[in-house]
Amino acid sequence: MARPLVPFETFRVPFGQRDGLTIPRLKLPDRRTEEELPPDSHWILQRHLEVLLYHRSDGGTSGSIRKIIDDLGDEFMEPPLSPLTATKASVDSKHLSEGEFHELKNLYAQMCTDGLGSPGRIRNVTLLPIKTAAAVVRHYGRSERTLSFLRAFELVVPEHWKLLEEQEERMARAEVDLLVEERLHELTFEMEEMSFAEELQDMPSFEHDEEDDRKLKSYTLEWVAPALQAELAKYLTHRTSVIAARRSGASVVSDTASKHKEHLLRFYGWLDRTKKLPQGTTYSLALLGRPDLADLVEAYIKWLRERPVGYSSIANYVNGVVALTSYVYRNCDPPAETLALDPTPLADLIDMRQQCEKAAKQDKNYQRTGGARITWDEVQQVRVKVMAELDAVGTQNPPLRRQLLKDAVAVSMLSLLPPDRVGVIRKLRFGTRSSAPRTAWAGGSTSPISGTSTRRANSTARLWRAPARRAHAGARRLRQRARL
Repeated sequence: MARPLVPFETFRVPFGQRDGLTIPRLKLPDRRTEEELPPDSHWILQRHLEVLLYHRSDGGTSGSIRKIIDDLGDEFMEPPLSPLTATKASVDSKHLSEGEFHELKNLYAQMCTDGLGSPGRIRNVTLLPIKTAAAVVRHYGRSERTLSFLRAFELVVPEHWKLLEEQEERMARAEVDLLVEERLHELTFEMEEMSFAEELQDMPSFEHDEEDDRKLKSYTLEWVAPALQAELAKYLTHRTSVIAARRSGASVVSDTASKHKEHLLRFYGWLDRTKKLPQGTTYSLALLGRPDLADLVEAYIKWLRERPVGYSSIANYVNGVVALTSYVYRNCDPPAETLALDPTPLADLIDMRQQCEKAAKQDKNYQRTGGARITWDEVQQVRVKVMAELDAVGTQNPPLRRQLLKDAVAVSMLSLLPPDRVGVIRKLRFGTRSSAPRTAWAGGSTSPISGTSTRRANSTARLWRAPARRAHAGARRLRQRARL
């Protein structure tokens, strides 16, 4: 028997109770480099990753893998980490031999359940370097399937995923490991609040702004055609049913699905009032399958900002359009022209929704919420007032003095020694250094207050030595008063 031009070995990726996916790992030289004898590289079929992560066993693609690779950075856009598309052109450019291309098509036909049947119907096969596939899986987010993939191929599993797994196992046994909790807190503090996998499913809605909704009430589509009403009724049933074959994720309550419907009708109403409905198009869910949908939604967002409407409300409105567009992509057979785009309009909508989310969170940081936030000048005034009250109480009332001492210490730490980054203040400990020995305090003394231990020294602590000295002096004075 002749030796195969593209040797491979299969790996079983289990998930669920009895389910799983068999994925071949191919061995093929990457001839896109300028080396005379390119080394053999390991690859997997991109189709298998789409099936594993997005359940795309119907032969379609949402462009989500490509979007993740774009997010990973320029390093993954060039060989040897960029995807390799096996086509006739890649044979002409000597990246593949004719025999390798033929074997890849045969393997695709055997291993993938796209219903393509004969290898003659396959025009191209996209391969991912195994390192790139691992990076895509980690970026997608932690799930049973991603963990199983990394372990099946003996790839690196992120440490915080392992800690989360251990935490869940201990919680199931009603146990708590404080060391695991602390390490997990450190690792996940600055991580994104939502993984890409969760982001694709849905967005946690911002609180509705009644003022924004009132401004746009007149823009809701006034007359809804019976055909559109029937389509929206099917969507409501689909989203609220506990089990739905062509839906990714859990069901939602009827109020959430109704909000999605309301946001879509508001978008359609804007198209109607501003005369932006594309020629030859009707108000139906088929409109969400257009190749230029992202351009229409972008114009809608800009118009909303001119009203002006807050980014939190815009994020909610766009989320409704995203939810219904996802439904159309999975249930209504959008045009092949739309699905062939990379990225797809749906991926662009998800990008814009995320941009609105971030802008909304940034706007929220600058809003005064009833007195819960105070200015830096007001912080200093509080410190002066607390110190004055501490001096005035004397030694006649020990319980009150102890409480004021606690307040004075807390306020002094927050106002005289501001942390160099978010989260440091909660890690302060007595008796450890705030920097490595080479950046220790003048004279080699050890700081009594620390953001991190010497083993994980804070590299920017040297920037805060002056305010720290003031805090230490204040702490000494407070200790002296406590002895009175």
